[in-house]
Order: sequence, then structure tokens, then C-alpha cells
Amino acid sequence: MYWYQQFFSFLIGISIALTPGFLFWITTQAHFNFQGETIQAAFVSNDLPAAPLNFSLAEKTLLIGEEKPDVLREYAAMEACQGINKRDTQEKVVALTFDDGPNGIYTSEILDILQKEQVRATFFVVGNEIAPTEERLIGRMTQDGHIVGVHSFSHRDLRTLSKLEREEEMEKTAGLIKRITEERPLLMRPPYGACNKETTKNIEDFGFTIITWSAMTNDYEDLKVTPQWITQDILARVHPGAIIDLHDGGDNRLPTVQALPQIIHELKNQGYTFLTIPELLQVEAYANR
Repeated sequence: MYWYQQFFSFLIGISIALTPGFLFWITTQAHFNFQGETIQAAFVSNDLPAAPLNFSLAEKTLLIGEEKPDVLREYAAMEACQGINKRDTQEKVVALTFDDGPNGIYTSEILDILQKEQVRATFFVVGNEIAPTEERLIGRMTQDGHIVGVHSFSHRDLRTLSKLEREEEMEKTAGLIKRITEERPLLMRPPYGACNKETTKNIEDFGFTIITWSAMTNDYEDLKVTPQWITQDILARVHPGAIIDLHDGGDNRLPTVQALPQIIHELKNQGYTFLTIPELLQVEAYANR
């Protein structure tokens, strides 16, 4: 047994002896990924990269009990989207994506970095962030060879909305993008990566391809993370064919901006090539192409 497995077993013992609340704190500090009959957890730290731990079915039952923690329910909600989260390949290619923009400060800085590094990305934008002053950023994205997709209009959980409200969230944003770029987007990432059967069918009936991710860190928690943490955590999750998800809007994204050059340089040093989502997955980006 590895040292970190022994350490985690020790923590479980302590938590059972002391309080159930401590065990819940431990579980909610982890990123969970289902892998067949195990759960893989990577502990969040501002200093160290993710350290994967594999749990057996017995340990899984001990961890989540009768009620799954929110983090597991959220992962299940992303699975329900039935979206594309990676490309199955051994080729060292990845897609860099951004959510929640455009933001006049951080999106501009990210576009400058991408231009300097000659990397093209895919931006999933929020409609109510495309104020007249930010329309220029959507135009610049397309001019620089980036792809623009839909991330809803107000970033509300689509599962909580009526069918009409969901369609408005999608159509208003798609309409804004088409007005600026003259092309209707066909790629969508649901807010929070969350779906159920009804919302998935609704999105697909609207003509969108659902794109999720395989490598995301908590860069959206700007008060808790550093550029070093974001870099290390993303690099620990990247694999051939990965879809990387970072955030260029929604709050202070300076740590993400500062981490981005490090992520790009390290992946280039490892031999990776950056592709847009349509290039990686061989899907259409716009209806008019």
C-alpha cells in the first residue's frame, strides 16, 4: 500500500472516531472520477499537484454512504449530458477551452497569450456577458482562428428551467454570436456541465453538439488557488486527446491568465499539439460552414 493510501486510511479512522462532519470535509476536498468499479480522488492543495487514490467498492461505500456528496452528484450530472469529453487517441493532441467569458480584461489577456504562443482555442461564451463593448472580443476570437460556442445566456442550471426557458438560454446566445460572426454556433457546453435526460434531448434537438471536458481544475475559485496550483493540477490531468477546461470570465481570472503560459509551454515541451474542438473531434463548429 502506498504511503498516501495509508495516510488516507488513517484519516478515515480518525474521522470515524471524531465526527462524521470531518469525513464529509475530506470527501468534498477531492475531485472524483468514476473508473469502472473504483473512484479516483485527487486532493486539492494550493501547494502540491493532484495525487490520485483508487478506492475499492467497500471504501467507496464508506466514503459516500447512503447519500452521495454534491461533488459525486455533479459528476453524474455531467455524465448525463452524454457530451463528448475527449478523443480516444494515443496521439499527443489536446483542445484548450474556456468558459464564462467574454471578459474585457481577462479574455483580452488570454487572447494576447494565445496569439503569442500561436495556439488556437475554443471559447464557450455566456450571452449576457456579450455587452456591446465586448462584442469586439467575439470578433477577435474568430479573426484569430478560435472557435466560439454557446455556454447559455445567464449561466443558470438548465435542469432547473422549463423547456421554453432553456431554449431562450440557448437561442439568445446563439443569435448574438451569429449576429457578430455571421455564423450560427453548433457547439454547446451546458453551465456546470450539468444535464438530465430532458435537458440533453432539448440541447440535441436544438442542433447542438454537447462538449464537456476531461481536464479541469478549480481555477474558478480564485481566492483559493494560485497560478502554480492551476498549472500543476491541469498538467496532472492531461492525456492524449484531452479537452482542457479553464475559465476566462465570471470573476477574477488573474491566476488563470498567469498559469496559461506555463501550461502551454510545458505541454509543448511534452510534445503536445493544441487543436480546436472541431479539429480534435471532427465535428462542425458552425451551421454556415
